[in-house]
Amino acid sequence: QAPLTDGVSALRVLRVLHTLYTKFGPRLKFTSAEIAELAGTTTESTLRTIANLRNLGYIRSSRGVITIKKPHALQATDDEVMWV
Repeated sequence: QAPLTDGVSALRVLRVLHTLYTKFGPRLKFTSAEIAELAGTTTESTLRTIANLRNLGYIRSSRGVITIKKPHALQATDDEVMWV
């Protein structure tokens, strides 16, 4: 599991980001609010998780664009499939 402490919300965001990476590649044109909606969590939790991922060097983010730098770090630890 990625070294994040935000629990279930962070795991949901990780799953969404990894699924979007798989579908669209490393450059994702999604806002934090859109990621939060897809993950079923609050925008605040999503922003916190994105900041943590950025600080860990897993992603780079700017207005409306998230670039995945280390996709392997976003992989879910279980077999649950996220349909996005």
